[in-house]
Amino acid sequence: MENNQGNQVNENPSAAPPNQNFKNVLIITGVGIFFVLMGFALAYLNKTYNWSTSISDQNNQRQEYNYYSNTEQDSNYEVKKTIDTNMKLSQVTTGDNFSCGIGTDGNAYCKGNNKYGQLGDGTEISSTEIVAVYTEGVLYGKTIKQIMAGRSYACAIASDDKAYCWGANGSGNLGNKSNWGSPYPVAVYTGGVLKGKTIKSISVGVGHTCAIASDDQAYCWGFNSYNGRLGNNSDKESNMPVAVDTTGVLSGKTIKTISVGSGNTCAIASDDQAYCWGDGYYGLLGNNTKTFSWVPVAVYTGGALNGKTIKSIDTFPLGELNTDHVCAIASDNNKYCWGHDENGLSTLGQYKYNAVPTLSL
Repeated sequence: MENNQGNQVNENPSAAPPNQNFKNVLIITGVGIFFVLMGFALAYLNKTYNWSTSISDQNNQRQEYNYYSNTEQDSNYEVKKTIDTNMKLSQVTTGDNFSCGIGTDGNAYCKGNNKYGQLGDGTEISSTEIVAVYTEGVLYGKTIKQIMAGRSYACAIASDDKAYCWGANGSGNLGNKSNWGSPYPVAVYTGGVLKGKTIKSISVGVGHTCAIASDDQAYCWGFNSYNGRLGNNSDKESNMPVAVDTTGVLSGKTIKTISVGSGNTCAIASDDQAYCWGDGYYGLLGNNTKTFSWVPVAVYTGGALNGKTIKSIDTFPLGELNTDHVCAIASDNNKYCWGHDENGLSTLGQYKYNAVPTLSL
C-alpha cells in the first residue's frame, strides 16, 4: 500500500525487508555447508589415521598395536604385533638411558627412556620392556641390517640398503631435511650427495651422524657448529647428508670404517691409517695438536704407531665412562688411545690429555 506521500509501506511491520531475508538465507546456507564439510573432514581423518595405544600383557608376551598409521584403513582396524619379551637381540646398542637391537625376526626393538621418541614405536612413552620400532611407515616390508643408538636418537640400515632414523632431531641429525623430532622412523634424504647411492654402514653420536655409502666415501649430517665435525670444510649444521672433504689427506682414498663421537669423527681409510676431524680440544684428532679441524687430518703415525696400520677404531663421547677419547686396534693387536682421560678409564696411564696415540696399558 502507499502512504500519503506515495511511498510503499510494508503491510506487515514485523517482517524483515526482502534484502534482509536474502542475507539470512545466505548465512544459514553457509553455516550448513561448513558443518557438512567438517563432517567429511572428520570422517576422512578417522579413516586415514589410527592412534590406538592398546597394550595387554599375557604369558610373557606383549600385544602391540600400531600407534600411528597413515595408510588407508577402516577406523576400527588395528595392526597387532606380538612381541616375545624374552626375544634375544643382536647388535645391541646403547644410547642415553635407552638401548636398541635387532630381533630374530629381523626387526628393530628398543627399550628404556623415550622422552624424545628414541624407541621409535610412535610414542614418547618410556618402557622397561622391549617395544617394536614402528614398521608400518617407511620401514614397511623391510628388515634391519644394522642399528645404532645415539644420545637421544637411533638410526638403522634396512634391507633396501637405505638409512632410517628416529628420535630427537634438534640439529638435523635424523638427516631427513627437517629439524623436527620423530617418534617413528623417517628416511634419511637420498637426494643431493647420496643420489643413486646406498648405505653400507652408519654411526651416530650426540648430535651428528655419519655413514659410508656404496661409493666407499663418508657422508655426515647434523650438528656442526664451531668445530666442523661433519668434515665438509664448514661449521654450518646440515639436516641432510653432506660429503666429507676428500681434497686433502683423503684424496684418492676410500673409507673402510667410520666412528662418530660427541664433537669429533674418526675413520679408517683404504691405506689402513686413521683420520679424524672436528673437535680437537682434548687431542681428540690424534694429530699432535689440540685444535679443531673442519676437514680430515691424519692421526699421528710416529711414536707408538710407527710402522703399524689400523684395524678398527672407536670414539667414546664425553659422558660415556666420563671421558672423551678415541681408541684404535693396530696391526699388532694392541689398543692405542688418544684424547681426554680424566679418570684413567681408557688406561692411558698418568696423562690426562694425549694428543697422539698412546699404548693402552
